[in-house]
Amino acid sequence: MASGGRGSKASPALPGWVVDRVRFEPVPEPGRAAVPLSVDGLGSYRGALQMVPSDGGVAVIDQLGLDEYLRGLSEIPTTWPAEALQAQVIAARTYALYGVVSGTKNAVHALGADICATDSCQVYRGMTREQDSNADAWNAAVAATSGQVLLYRGGVIFAEYSSSNGGQSVSGGVPWLPSVADPDDATSPLHHWRVSIPFADLSRIFSTPAPVTGASRQGDSVVLTWQQPDGSQGSSASAVADFRVRLDTQQAAPAGMPETVPSGRFTVVVDGPSNSVVLEGGGWGHGVGMSQYGAMGKALRGMRAADILASYYGGLRPVTLPPAQLPSSIRVALDLGRPEAVVGGGRFRLLDGAGHVLAVAAHGSWSVVPGPKGGTVRVVPPADQTGPPALALTTVEPGPTVAPGAPVRLGLQLSAPAFVRVVATPPGGATTVADLGLLEPGPVALPLAAAAGRGTYAVRVEADAGGGRQAVLPVAIGVADPTAQAPPRGGEARSRVEASGDSPATAGVALGRSAATTPVSRLPMWLLELASCAVVATAAVLSPAFHRRRRRGVSETE
Repeated sequence: MASGGRGSKASPALPGWVVDRVRFEPVPEPGRAAVPLSVDGLGSYRGALQMVPSDGGVAVIDQLGLDEYLRGLSEIPTTWPAEALQAQVIAARTYALYGVVSGTKNAVHALGADICATDSCQVYRGMTREQDSNADAWNAAVAATSGQVLLYRGGVIFAEYSSSNGGQSVSGGVPWLPSVADPDDATSPLHHWRVSIPFADLSRIFSTPAPVTGASRQGDSVVLTWQQPDGSQGSSASAVADFRVRLDTQQAAPAGMPETVPSGRFTVVVDGPSNSVVLEGGGWGHGVGMSQYGAMGKALRGMRAADILASYYGGLRPVTLPPAQLPSSIRVALDLGRPEAVVGGGRFRLLDGAGHVLAVAAHGSWSVVPGPKGGTVRVVPPADQTGPPALALTTVEPGPTVAPGAPVRLGLQLSAPAFVRVVATPPGGATTVADLGLLEPGPVALPLAAAAGRGTYAVRVEADAGGGRQAVLPVAIGVADPTAQAPPRGGEARSRVEASGDSPATAGVALGRSAATTPVSRLPMWLLELASCAVVATAAVLSPAFHRRRRRGVSETE
């Protein structure tokens, strides 16, 4: 908690945690499969979502299995022939695998991702794609080609591809990316295109000192000319790539065309009567490697996927790699930086960058925003999930005092999902520990092994919801002969019913020598730390000091 100068009041603590990064992992609910996670404004995705700091914002990364990722790709229509779908899947798997193993350094890799989710890499739409009509055909192509990639001399190639090449692919400068004639590309609606740009628009877009009067293409440049009022002429040259970008971003595309200038393969002709420049070109995209429309044309002619790929990638045919040679997952950058990421879906757990658990079974909408200092993010839970779980004793059976050898049963009420651990010390016996695992909210029945001797049966129930949100419930049960005098009233366990009246759910674990237990000295370190830092509370209420405890490795909000 931050505080001001002398005499000032302490600033109120903000909810949540400040961490280096946060990971959301879907958790199945009892009897149900895990629900994919979603991010407001982006969509729903399989796998785990990670939020990392990025230039004052929050980047969103999806980590999932390689073929799960492929099922979420949206590169070609799912209604295309099966062999075209399979050729696309193999090219896409190869492209993605190259991003994992190549060691390339760029903005995506700097965030800890392998590939982006846009057409700068491969278009990934997650569950939205899987819910498309005819998605089964695409999923079948992914399954039919599982493990198949393109290799050159044992290494994964950079399997570039584009929508259309205009009838001739562009050389990529390596043996597996030759320039080849491709008449099958004629299936593309952009196999050939024509667009007219008025001189006045060229003057505006390129900020020429005088009105444009002409244009020409000279190699990889487009040269614009103009005439000054005194009759003198001037000119300026723009690289074809820059010429395309300016027109695509500042000039509306003609009807039926996705961009004003779909590719860099065009000629420039002046149309004097209309005071405009006419661009005639072919294809859409860079034209290197496989043409997606060309692949469809070849499939319609009866070519198999392997032959389609070989025709574009220098004769290379797919090779099936065993699972051990493929990555177990791929990390996809869904967004390189946004002011806030709101995550929801079904139920999930949260971990910080070091793997410390912030929430064991969260739900609802959790917000992630930039942290108070560079390299951090702030995780903000919903209001109903900010505090520790409530853990209350509801019943002690057969009563607060039991006879030696008699079984004991505790009734508990848990307010939120939590990992529950029970430490039990019968009078004259050894301390034993049982981890009950993740328990759901509601009533819990806890059977204890009978105590052999007389004295106090000490039981300690610990609930951990993650992120330092812990509850400790100590219970003392008297063990005495039935004919002995009643135990003193001070400190005895009383039978209180605070549940809704439903029958308690049995935890199914008995503590004591008759149950599988773990000596305290052999507990995992995190459990020992949990026990050592917890503050002894009453049966149902934790002291304010306990609420201020923090778990090692998890930063509280300042």
